[in-house]
Amino acid sequence: MKASDFVESIQTFLMDILAFLIPGAVFLIITWFIVNDEIQGVVPSFISIPPTSAPAWFILGLVSYVSGYILQGIGEAWITKVAERVSRFPISKWLLPGIQPYEDLEKQINESHWFLEARRRIASYTQTDLSSLGFREMRNIAMSISPGWVRYVYRYTYTWQLCLGVATGMVISIILILLLALFNLIPTSGISFSLEKLWWLLPLFFGVVFLLNRRYRYYSITMRIPFSIALADIPKLESQSYEEESRRLFSRTSYIKETQMGIPKVYLAGGFHSGWQDKVMSECPGFEFYDPRTHRLALPEHYKVWDLSHVKQSDILFAVMDRDNPSGYGMALEIGYAKGLDKTVIVVDEKSGSNEEFRKYFAIVKETADAYFQSLDEGITFLKSFGTESTSSSGRAT
Repeated sequence: MKASDFVESIQTFLMDILAFLIPGAVFLIITWFIVNDEIQGVVPSFISIPPTSAPAWFILGLVSYVSGYILQGIGEAWITKVAERVSRFPISKWLLPGIQPYEDLEKQINESHWFLEARRRIASYTQTDLSSLGFREMRNIAMSISPGWVRYVYRYTYTWQLCLGVATGMVISIILILLLALFNLIPTSGISFSLEKLWWLLPLFFGVVFLLNRRYRYYSITMRIPFSIALADIPKLESQSYEEESRRLFSRTSYIKETQMGIPKVYLAGGFHSGWQDKVMSECPGFEFYDPRTHRLALPEHYKVWDLSHVKQSDILFAVMDRDNPSGYGMALEIGYAKGLDKTVIVVDEKSGSNEEFRKYFAIVKETADAYFQSLDEGITFLKSFGTESTSSSGRAT
C-alpha cells in the first residue's frame, strides 16, 4: 500500500468517527447543562461534564459515538421529512431557503445538463444503453468510473451527516426544554425547572435552521458532483483505453512478436463502393495494406483464395460495414477466418445505428471483434496506435 493511500484511509476512518462522535458529544453536553441543576444528587458523583478521569473520558466518547448513530437515524427518519414538508410553505422560504425535497432534487438532477451529458458520455465510453437509468443508478456508475475522486464525495457526505446529527440533537434538546418547562407548571410533578433556561431555545432554534440548510446544501453537492467528475475523467480514460487496448491486442500479433521492428500488415475488409479504404490508407501511413480491390479477380473461387490468403498473412484485419454495403457476408467470413487465426480484428459498423433489423443479425460480428466502433474516424484513430514511428510510407500488396 502506498503511503498516500494509507494516509487517505486514516483520514476516511477519522471522518467516519467524527461524523457521529461530534453530534453525540454536542447533544450530551447541551443536555447536561439543561438538566444539571435538576439531577444533582440523583446521578453518581463521578458522572460529570467535563469528565474528571481517563475512564470517564472513554465512556463519554463511547456514549457520544453511539448517540451520534442514533441521532443520525432519527434525523433521516423524521427530521428531514418534517423539514421538507415545512419548506413547502411560502412563509418558510426566507427561513429555510436551502432545504429541497428529495423528489424536487431528483427531478432537477434528471433534467440537468450535467446529468444528461454524463449519461451520454458514459454510455458511449462503455458502449452500453443507459437511457433508462435514473440519477441514483448513474451516480453509482459515475463513481465507479472515477474512483480516485470518491474521497471528495465521502467528505461532503460526512459533512452533511455531521450537520444533520448536530441539528437533530438540538431539536431533541428544544423538545426536552419545553417538556421540562411544562412539567414545572404542574405542582404535583415534583420537577423544579429554572425557567431562565428557556433562553436556550433561541440559539438552539437558529442553530437548527443553520445546520439544516447546510445539510441540504452538502447533500445536494454529494448527489451532483460524481457526474461532473466523470465528465472530466472520461476523456482521459478514453485516451488511456486506446493505448492499453492497442498494446494488449498488439502483443497478440505473432508477426509483431517475432520481428518487433516490422511494419504492421493490415487487411481491409468491406464494401468496394464508398472508397473508405482510400481514407484509411491516406491517414495511416505506418502500415502495409492488403486491399482486395487491387486483385481484379472476377471468379469467386479465385478471389476467395486471394482474400483468405492475405487475411492469413496480415497482422490486423480492419473491417468496415458502411451504409452502402448490401449484406456483409463476405466480410463476416473474413472476420471469422481472421479470428480463428488469432488475428487482431477491428470492426467499424456504420450501418447498425440506422438499421434495426441488420443490427440484430450483425451483433455476433460485433461480439467477435477485438475492438468495435460506430464511425470510421474512431476506427482510424484506434488503428493509428498500432503504427510504427520509423515507417514513413505505406505499401500495398498486389
